Parts: sequence; C-alpha cells; structure tokens
Amino acid sequence: GYDFLKIYDNLPRELYNVLAEEAAKHRLPLTGHVPTPVGIAGLLEVKGQKCIEHAEELLPFFNDGRTTAGVREMAESLARAGVWMVPT
Repeated sequence: GYDFLKIYDNLPRELYNVLAEEAAKHRLPLTGHVPTPVGIAGLLEVKGQKCIEHAEELLPFFNDGRTTAGVREMAESLARAGVWMVPT
C-alpha cells in the first residue's frame, strides 16, 4: 500500500489531471510540488492535491518572490480548499 502520490514540478496540465483522476480512484491524496504549467488555480480546480511541499514552490507565482501582492488571497484560497503547506 501507498499513502499518497507525490507530484513534481513541470508536469503538463494534462498529465496532472490524469494523475489526479487515478489517485482519486485509488483514494490516494496528491502531495508535492506545484507544477508551473498547472499553477495554483489549476491545483485548486482539480481538487486532488492535499499538500504543497516546500513554500518556495509558490515563488514563481509571485514574480519569483519579488512581490507579495496576492499572498493573503492565495493563502486563504488554499485554506478554504483544505490544502496544507509544508514550509521546508
């Protein structure tokens, strides 16, 4: 048995969708990186990823960390969706 399916960066959106569907069929949560082609909006839309590993995964969505605009909104969206954030 397995506890979860770990996602890595740069997965195409189509592959992410297929992995999310298969994980759901087997009742496995997704965890891991935020694939840049999927983005936060895609991750929330698919509703399969329960945890984001590494806070730096969010940097590409904030001009590589050079802006904090939208951080509060993103954090609130993730919290509403029940997505955990691992800061390491």
